[in-house]
Formats: sequence, C-alpha cells, structure tokens
Amino acid sequence: MAAVGPVAAAGPHQIAGPGSGLTSLNGMSIARDGTGGVVFLSDSSGTEHVFVSRLTGGVFQTPQPVDTGLSGASGQPVIAAGNQGVLLVAFINSGNLYETQTTGSSAPFSTPRKLHSGAQDPALQLTNWGQGYLAFTAPLGSNRYDVDVEYYDSGTW
Repeated sequence: MAAVGPVAAAGPHQIAGPGSGLTSLNGMSIARDGTGGVVFLSDSSGTEHVFVSRLTGGVFQTPQPVDTGLSGASGQPVIAAGNQGVLLVAFINSGNLYETQTTGSSAPFSTPRKLHSGAQDPALQLTNWGQGYLAFTAPLGSNRYDVDVEYYDSGTW
C-alpha cells in the first residue's frame, strides 16, 4: 500500500494536510534521544488505516502506512518510542490485536503480526532500556473481560 492522502497538501509544519482523509490523531511518543513518532488513522479509499510519521532530527517525516497487508479497517492505534529510532505500534484490525515495529530511524517497519484475538483498548509503553508493556482487554465470555499484558524485550514479544 502506498502512502496516500496524508501527505497531500501538507505544509512545512504539517504531518497531514486539509483534505488528507485524517480521521483521528491517536498518539505521539518521543524517546529521551529526541526520536519518536506520531500515529493516526486516515481514510484510504473508504477504509481507515494506521499511519506513522517518524520524528527524526527534529523533523516529522512523510507518513507511512503500517497496517499493510491487512484487509478491513484498523483502529485504536498506540505508539511507543525508544532510543535510536525504535518504534512499537499496536492496533486492532478485525477484532485482533496486531503489532509492528522498527528497530531504528532508517529501518523499515516489520510486517504486522497478530498477538491476540478478540482484543480491544490497547495501551503501550516502552522503557529507556528496551522493555515494553502492551496492555489490552480480552474477552472471557458472557460480556466479561480480562486485562492481559504482552511483554517486549529488545525486539522480542
């Protein structure tokens, strides 16, 4: 999927311009070294997709889609930044929790990987030492939910 909409009409201090299809700003995270990113949803051909604009050298870069290869709309994206351009992004697509990550400012995002079925409401944090926590609600049945946590350590969930 090519970057669509969000980059059109963007000015020098804009990440996404007017008429870009932006539907919601979902989060921003900046590491101690000044790298980071912002995550948002944008309507691409009638379907919401997750986009990330990296913060590198004090400048937000051209947004890129990170839910590539998944059919249907995505939602509830969250982002966490680590030093040297490490970014973790989690989101919901078709009721499943997915994660994608990049190991540095110039490294590409990984292919989205499903972590959990039936999840919702993710929250994500990453420490300065490369450990992260992804909390989310998971169904137990009969309108009951549990809070689950995935642990991330230096590239591995």
